[in-house]
Amino acid sequence: MKLAAVNSVITILILFVPLILQILICKYIKGRAGLILPGISFIISIIYMLNIPEIDGNWWIAVLTTLVIANIPTIIYYLIYRYYDKKEKQKDELDKMKIMDM
Repeated sequence: MKLAAVNSVITILILFVPLILQILICKYIKGRAGLILPGISFIISIIYMLNIPEIDGNWWIAVLTTLVIANIPTIIYYLIYRYYDKKEKQKDELDKMKIMDM
């Protein structure tokens, strides 16, 4: 029973720590630093795709399915980056408008 609880905690940490890290990077570091985790996730998905054993028949379906499923975290990390990037641009435009009003 204790082993199942430990495994659950480890699984939750593996799932949520990168999301929290992505949010913190995008929130507090300006520029393209928020693209680090999406890039790493994309590279891992390509490596994962290259490890598919070659089988007879519909090999491309297996490759496309693997790419789609493996890139779900990449898409989530990229959407977090876009959200905070857009928010930062709106803040910069608002600051410029305040300066022009003075």
